[in-house]
Amino acid sequence: MAAANKQAKDIYANLKLMFTEGEHVLCVRCFEKDGNVRSGYWDNFRALALFMGGEKPGWEWDTGEIVATFICSNPPDAAKVVVTNRVDAGAQSLRATGVAYRHNLLIDIDTIKRVDIEIAKLPAAKDTKEAADARKAEVDALHLLYGDVATAEEKAASAAVRDLIIEYLLDQGFPRPLVFCSGNGWHLIYRLDKLPTDKEHQSIIERVQRHLKNHFSVPGVCKIDVFKDPNRMTRMYGTFNRKGICPEGREYWQSGLVGAPDVVEAVSLEALKSVAAFVPDIIEHVSNKIKAGGSDVEGWMVEECLTEFTDAGEIEGFEEGGNDIWNLYSCNKEWEKEHTSVPSPTTIQVSLIDGVIGFNDLRASCQSDKETGRKRTWIDFRNACDPDRELYVFPIEQIEDEELFAGMDVDVDDADEPEENVPAAVRVEPVIEAPVAATDTVADEPAAPEPEVASTPVREPESLDVETDSAVADLVMLLVTGSADWDTVVRHRSR
Repeated sequence: MAAANKQAKDIYANLKLMFTEGEHVLCVRCFEKDGNVRSGYWDNFRALALFMGGEKPGWEWDTGEIVATFICSNPPDAAKVVVTNRVDAGAQSLRATGVAYRHNLLIDIDTIKRVDIEIAKLPAAKDTKEAADARKAEVDALHLLYGDVATAEEKAASAAVRDLIIEYLLDQGFPRPLVFCSGNGWHLIYRLDKLPTDKEHQSIIERVQRHLKNHFSVPGVCKIDVFKDPNRMTRMYGTFNRKGICPEGREYWQSGLVGAPDVVEAVSLEALKSVAAFVPDIIEHVSNKIKAGGSDVEGWMVEECLTEFTDAGEIEGFEEGGNDIWNLYSCNKEWEKEHTSVPSPTTIQVSLIDGVIGFNDLRASCQSDKETGRKRTWIDFRNACDPDRELYVFPIEQIEDEELFAGMDVDVDDADEPEENVPAAVRVEPVIEAPVAATDTVADEPAAPEPEVASTPVREPESLDVETDSAVADLVMLLVTGSADWDTVVRHRSR
């Protein structure tokens, strides 16, 4: 690739770090600015890198600007897909049943931005269209004001947590991962030893990610996402993340390699199980939001439900949009036949507000059902995908009373992971007295080391003055060491 540009060379090198050329097929998914979504399967890594790096124009590729490009974190089963070495509109996305095996474990560290904090302060919309529209208008205004691109200082704060996770997992027997910038945040890629895609190993992967989410998601700094499904997409590293609004004075971030070990080693199954053991199995994962006979729902349940809909072919797939919103690649398969336009990445959304699930497809057929004349709701969507409730039943629909948990070592009112499992360096206390002492460790789970966070200048919107910038820089250390809570974040970040 001597004649290729730097971006193409970087993409090619990153692909070879994650996969084996000549052995693996890659699933590629591209989102264009005009809303088109293109997919395809490639086995020619060089051609893919040259194409995405702009060295090979054409190839039936439109001239619209690419917003984001993704690849599946695990290789498809070559016998179940058609390799074309190009991307086409309308191509079917990869389903979980089409994945050969689990080859990579993705740890996604999502940077919390100013706009996220401001949106979180908005009151939840009431169950009326007018209230929902009013809240959406407020959310849109905040996106315009603050933008969706993380500042360098915000990324530095989440990078400190990233490094804590690496050191913590080293203590748990994990090898060093591939470290990538995803654009606004960070990805850790751990090699797996061809783990099966069955429910048993899915539970292990989910519990590892959930453990990290529980104890390394720091309010106002970052959150750790849970992506247990084997067909989960990740960034094609070397490409740009142009999703959302980029405010004046900033630029969209380019994803890319931050660091890699000399030899990429696979995580042992024993190490995975040792970390997964800190979180109860999914059948025991009953949080304090789920009361017997209650109506609250948690995000992991929504993802379970959407995953089952995807595996059954009722929808094409989905991705997390943040703030308890999931962007669907398609509507229900039968409803999709009624639509005349291709959905953009945010056309179809499932949301979770105060334990209540919502559904919204902006296209006309779903905004006004031809039979009822009203907007289609989550109940309508679920009934279309799973009328007999054979694909997924929410745990709250199974719980009649607490006697169902007789004999289980689970408290129905509070079955979250024990506080004593929290690494001391990232524990967030409800009351702020003083920084957590470095000696406050737990015998069962080694504490991660204290981070070193540079007080770099803050590039925030003009509404923040110098005094506020200084407060934000000081707050980063408090957050990462577990000495501040959400209220403190809001007080400092919204002056």
